[in-house]
Amino acid sequence: MYTTKALIINYLGSTPDASVDPFITLAIGAVQRFIENYCGDQELGKRIFEAPSEDADTTRYFDGNGRIKIFIGEATTITSLEVDGYAQVVNEDYFLKPYNALDVGKPYDTIELVQPSGNMSSRAKAIYDFTADQRNIKVVGKFRYSDTAPLDIQLVATQLAGAVVSEAIDDGIKAETLGDYKIDYASLTKTAKSIGAEAILDNYKRKTPTINAGNRIAI
Repeated sequence: MYTTKALIINYLGSTPDASVDPFITLAIGAVQRFIENYCGDQELGKRIFEAPSEDADTTRYFDGNGRIKIFIGEATTITSLEVDGYAQVVNEDYFLKPYNALDVGKPYDTIELVQPSGNMSSRAKAIYDFTADQRNIKVVGKFRYSDTAPLDIQLVATQLAGAVVSEAIDDGIKAETLGDYKIDYASLTKTAKSIGAEAILDNYKRKTPTINAGNRIAI
């Protein structure tokens, strides 16, 4: 989670009645989904800012684009890459870029194939570009922006959830009316704008390259 009940209470400066606890939990989840959707896009979906609880590798397939690089959205770890059925070796057959992404708290977003003038491995078939074909690139790894949410994302989550909880309390929310209280994307967008959260979130919106980068095929 990008924030906690304790952080929200500290932000509010007071401790709500215990009957509001279920609503705080609801607000935390709704705010996290809002942030992930706001910062994501239709092509690659939500932008994830922390390791999921199961923390397992997932597989994504891409179309080749006839170029030396493909855009993969973002990943903190790439476990394996296959192109046209051939396994590739990191730093011998391909590079993860930006090179120093993890050192500055950002994910890898591009895979670039090593070219003939570089250090190629001695495998049977050298791959110098991603063959323009369908679903011929298989990438296994951990696809997310970061393993732990950046501090400013945690701050936005706390402020946004706190504002939602504060508004609900002002509206006289009680335990017996929790089921009638709605937290939707439109209302969160309005609240985010009112507290200036969009200025931070806009810095984290996924930017898809304009070049023909190939499309992911979800499975």
